Amino acid sequence: MGGKNAKDAKATAGRPDFNDRELTRLAETFRAISALDDEARRTQTLNRKALASYFKGDLGGCLFEWMAHGAPAVTLDVFVAYTELLLKEPMRYVKSEYSDKSFDKLELVIAIILKTPTILGDREAYSQVHLSASDVNKLTLGLIGLLVEREEKAEKAAQALTARILDEGSKETTLDTFFSRLRAELLLINIAVRRFFAKKLLGEQATSVPPMDRPSNLLDEGLLALLALSNGSIANAPKATLLFSTLSHGTSFNRLAYALRGYNAPTLFVLKHTEGGHSYLLGAFTKDQWEEALAYVGKPETFLFSLWPRYKPFFAFKGRGAANYTYFNTKKLERSKYKQGLGFGGNFERYRLWIDDESVSYTHLTLPTIYSV
Repeated sequence: MGGKNAKDAKATAGRPDFNDRELTRLAETFRAISALDDEARRTQTLNRKALASYFKGDLGGCLFEWMAHGAPAVTLDVFVAYTELLLKEPMRYVKSEYSDKSFDKLELVIAIILKTPTILGDREAYSQVHLSASDVNKLTLGLIGLLVEREEKAEKAAQALTARILDEGSKETTLDTFFSRLRAELLLINIAVRRFFAKKLLGEQATSVPPMDRPSNLLDEGLLALLALSNGSIANAPKATLLFSTLSHGTSFNRLAYALRGYNAPTLFVLKHTEGGHSYLLGAFTKDQWEEALAYVGKPETFLFSLWPRYKPFFAFKGRGAANYTYFNTKKLERSKYKQGLGFGGNFERYRLWIDDESVSYTHLTLPTIYSV
């Protein structure tokens, strides 16, 4: 943070919004980071090399430039002052100019990654910053990278999210558009940013992405991170347990139905559709128990999503089949509108997502990988 904002932040170092336990933990973290480099350890300050060793990717270097701007050295007091901005809510810190603008955690971290924190004092200038497609991909990769263990696991998800944020065929966008579309799809992004820094700096326990007990040929850690940033049930799940996959259970709808019938836990479907030489990943999430019925069942937490090549969750809207969540029936009924199969959304004539033996045969639909979360 540059200019007056930097001075304001440093001025709060003697009276930060941390309790004694938090201050002790921050001092321990400061010493642990400085110990990662001989020069930092000798001077008892933080430098770029030490921070780059502690944070993966480019984040450590970006944080150093932010903390070091206008300061002779990143001492413990400076470290604590800037950490307050990453961990506490705007109304809690003692910085008139910064708090008046009420920049949230996402906006702050994006400014740090873009190395443009000096514009945080000007809301209009900040929102009108232009981003190239490369900038958008860098930002989405950095944000998803906060949740996954290895950055390369975030690459496919970053591409899918970048495709959602940019208009089709467009090579740039404004930061204002970037934020509006990102927040619309990743409802929990601010919470995830705060939890990441709380885990790294205060040692707080924080879930990132539910670990999958068995690998999937469709779903990787980065794509699961997108879903976790969109839904609290997925984000807070202790693990993702495989219920069904074509690799393990074959391509029979009956086997899929057997795996689901009576199951009472949140379930996540991921399917692959191939058409015209292109592949698409899509799926659904529901929290309801799987019971057969000649009717739609479920609750508003049920939603559909596209994962690849563009990420987009689809929630029910009032007046547009809002109560038509899930349909599950394995019985063949002649001359009936109640088909044999599994459907999400839509109506009995046309489901938004439909799975049965025939659909698998004629639409090149790979039966889903299903996880319990």
